[in-house]
Amino acid sequence: MGKQLNVQLGGVSTHVKTYGDLVTSIINPSHKLSRGNDPATVAETGESVMRNYNETLTVQELIDFVAFLQDEYEVWVPDYYTYPGM
Repeated sequence: MGKQLNVQLGGVSTHVKTYGDLVTSIINPSHKLSRGNDPATVAETGESVMRNYNETLTVQELIDFVAFLQDEYEVWVPDYYTYPGM
C-alpha cells in the first residue's frame, strides 16, 4: 500500500461543485486537476494519485457519497467593484 494522503473534502470554493463535477472526480480523478494542487496529489505521469473507484463503489454508494459531498461545499462569492455611473 502506498503512502497515506489526507485531502480535505468540502470547504469553501469559488467554483460550484455540481453533481456531475463530483461524480466525475470520483470515477475519473485525473479528468480535471486544479492548478496549484499539492504536488503530493499528482503522480509523475501528471495523473491524480487518487485511485479510480469505478469498480469499487456500487451505484447506490456513489449516489450517497456525492449527496454527502454536495452538502460539504460552500460557495464563496468574491466582492466585486461597482463602477461609478453604472
